[in-house]
Parts: sequence; structure tokens; C-alpha cells
Amino acid sequence: MPMAFFQSLLSISFLVVQSALNTLGSDEVAAYTAAYKMDSMMMQILSGFGTAISTFTAQNYGHKAYNRIRKGAKETLKITVLLNLIVAIFAHFFGKEFMSLFVQNSENRVISLGIQYISFTSLCYFILGINFVVRFVLTGVGESSVPLGVGILEIIVRCLGTYFLIYPLGFQGVIYVNPLCWLTSTFLIICFYPYLLKKAFND
Repeated sequence: MPMAFFQSLLSISFLVVQSALNTLGSDEVAAYTAAYKMDSMMMQILSGFGTAISTFTAQNYGHKAYNRIRKGAKETLKITVLLNLIVAIFAHFFGKEFMSLFVQNSENRVISLGIQYISFTSLCYFILGINFVVRFVLTGVGESSVPLGVGILEIIVRCLGTYFLIYPLGFQGVIYVNPLCWLTSTFLIICFYPYLLKKAFND
């Protein structure tokens, strides 16, 4: 039930962003729709890493192999940060080619806006990667309430960002909204991480 509630809130937050985006114009909507496919791709990949580390953590937690959990988390973090660095480099040099997969080459303004989005958000994927690993490790040791709470806060930040960034700044605000959400939730969950992990290991 809590996860169903969370998914409902998440969908609503994206609808809030979409409603603000629709006021900017057709070029902005087209640029975001195409560029966001890279975000979606990264989220799918990172979700896969998250599921893997959650399963690994749960199995080792059951065997009280706590050092293996710590080591597994560190190695997964290294892999995700490296992957995100590669994607950021790809986005910087091949952003136009990526946009051209979804937008006609003649739509110069749409491509330009999409490149702006990709170039900035791809630099922040490592934050999202850290978020996924830490969140799923905590879930694996049975500490799911804080990750859920932080996820809800992320949704609130997205809605606030819509009004304080997108409406005043236009498409530039769209570019900043998701990285701001990732940064806020990652900072908070990292603050809780050592305490919750220690608590789980001492139970």
C-alpha cells in the first residue's frame, strides 16, 4: 500500500511538471519529450543496479555477512559513478545525434533545447546513481521507511520546483528541476545511511 501511494504521488508530480511545461510552447515540449528519454534510460539502468544490490544485500543480511554488504555497496557505487561519467561524456559530444533519433534535423530550436537539457542533467546522473544504490541497500536490510519518506520529499521538491523554477525561468527551470530533486533526496538519504545501516546490523 505505501508503495502504491508513493507511485500515485510520483505520477501526480510529473503531471504538475508537464502542465507547467505545456505553457512554454510546442518546441519546449518536443525538446523535453525527446531529451527525457535519456533520463528514462538511465533510471531503468540504475533501477537494475538497485534491484541487484538490494537482493545481494538482503541475502547477505540474512547470513549476517555485513562486511560483504559494505563491500558490495562500495563496488556498486564505483560501477554506477563510472557508468554515469561515460554517459555524461557521451551526452556532451553526441547530444545532437541523440536528439536526432527522435527529432527531425530541421527542427534546430528543438534540438538546441534538448542538447541544453541533456548536457546539464547528464552531469548529475552520478547523484542519481548514488541515490539508487544507497536507497536499495537500506531497503535490502529492511529499512524502507526512510527511503520512502525521502522519496515523498523528492516529489514535494519537484512540485515546488515547478512553481519556483519553471514558471519564472521557462525551459531553463525545466532543466534544473530533476537534478534539484536528486540532490535534495540524495543528501538526506546519505545523512541517514550510516545510522540506519548501523542500526540494522545491531538488531
